[in-house]
Amino acid sequence: MDFALTTMFVVPVGNTLPTAGSSEDLTDGKFGIFQDDARTIATAATVPTADYIQLIQGRPSSPYQSKRSHEIFSKNIKSFYKTVAKAAQVEIWEISDFNVPVTDSVSLTLVGHSKYLDGLYVGGFRKTYTIPAGCLECGADPCTVVPNEDVIDAFIARYNEDVAQAPDAANIPAFYTFAKVGTGDDAVLRITAKPYTEEGVPCDPALNPYNFDRMWFKPNVYLGADTTADFIVEDDCPVPATTTLTQKSNYAVGTAAEVKALETRYRSYQSGFKTTFQDPGFNPDAESLVDDGTTYNVYYLQYNRPVNFTWNDHVYEDLASIVAVPAGSATDTAMTTILTAFYKAPQDKTGTAGGDMDLTLP
Repeated sequence: MDFALTTMFVVPVGNTLPTAGSSEDLTDGKFGIFQDDARTIATAATVPTADYIQLIQGRPSSPYQSKRSHEIFSKNIKSFYKTVAKAAQVEIWEISDFNVPVTDSVSLTLVGHSKYLDGLYVGGFRKTYTIPAGCLECGADPCTVVPNEDVIDAFIARYNEDVAQAPDAANIPAFYTFAKVGTGDDAVLRITAKPYTEEGVPCDPALNPYNFDRMWFKPNVYLGADTTADFIVEDDCPVPATTTLTQKSNYAVGTAAEVKALETRYRSYQSGFKTTFQDPGFNPDAESLVDDGTTYNVYYLQYNRPVNFTWNDHVYEDLASIVAVPAGSATDTAMTTILTAFYKAPQDKTGTAGGDMDLTLP
């Protein structure tokens, strides 16, 4: 276990790494990478032979010195990775090839999960639409199987009834949208999870202003009526359709709101007292370099001091630097190039859409 003293940098939009001068020439907000005791400009050509590098951001108008990382020696780096910005996406399933005998009822059960849904409902939010036997006809004499599109239309009709009766109730339309794509035997029932509604953002940092959640779900189609005897009973019943996951849900990564939360948590404003107060008036030095319309790639460096310290006998005190860079910017490209030449390429820890979870499970 490590105890890392962390410095957080937010690179302004339009920043380019300096190519001349030294750290003393940095203007307000200007971010650069420097090397060795002379604090000369670090480049991909010079860093392979550098003793160490430093990340420095200018603040000449501040009563405090420019923000600086500690000296970073390549041999002392313990972890170097980045997360790549990506937008949130909702989960989408498609149900096709319905094969429903005209003498049978058919049910569609949706089991939805999220941080909030799993807190409100044991085993997830579970709702079922059942089309009773006799409500669907096949249009031929004799007939045995209901046409694919008719089954889809019947489920969409049930969905629309719920919308008309109680659009804001805790029912399927509150969390999903239904749509028919295509016609006839090629028609598909597309079910899309609705985006997570962001809660009001409080001003008090003690209330954790950066809220996030993701929803994933599994549709189950089976013959017969719904039952509450066993929440996975549909897995053992005849399956009269094909279900396909076409888009996994995920968390947004590198949003402006997320980076602002990191600024707060790691005191990037460099208050003279190094204390976070809930009243912004207690810290007149507070500032944010986050642009609300920008997404960020975030670099994480964890490293030891040249001379090691311990927080106690069992916990080492090391250092960390976090750098949020506008995604796809010149600084983003240059940072990867220079740090790769100095140490090695950063590991991508953005993660998959659903993390380690198997989203095919209810």
